[in-house]
Amino acid sequence: MEEWGLKQEALATAAPVMPELATYNTPEGRGAAAEYFISLYPYVYSTGDLTEWKAMSEEGCEFCQSVIDNVTALHDSGGWMDPWEFSVTDSTIYVQNEGYDYAAVDVTISQGEASKHDGKGGKTAYDASPEDKIKLALRWNGNRWIVREGQHL
Repeated sequence: MEEWGLKQEALATAAPVMPELATYNTPEGRGAAAEYFISLYPYVYSTGDLTEWKAMSEEGCEFCQSVIDNVTALHDSGGWMDPWEFSVTDSTIYVQNEGYDYAAVDVTISQGEASKHDGKGGKTAYDASPEDKIKLALRWNGNRWIVREGQHL
């Protein structure tokens, strides 16, 4: 019964809200979009709701697709992750080089301890990580920022 309650709590996790700045085709907007995209990470693992993650993921983005595949497999098997502390602590917005339609943003995140449930009673614990860096390449598609690729630094 405790497992059921934990799963319901995870599924009820509130979605992050996209800041208005992330809707602007400016370097600052790109930075805000990158921070928003990364803030979706714990949400998608807790809820299985990949709607916004997919909307911001360019076809062919291996980083994006690996999250989609992992979240789908986890939730299809009845699993989930408990909500965990997650915050963006810094970001670096790079200048878009001439001739390229995308530009990079490095996002630094801090994560608390996390627990993944396999849906069959098994549980995996993950240690806190006070500083992780992720580099994202984003491009403006005429309507919004799209993630072309991502990598852990």
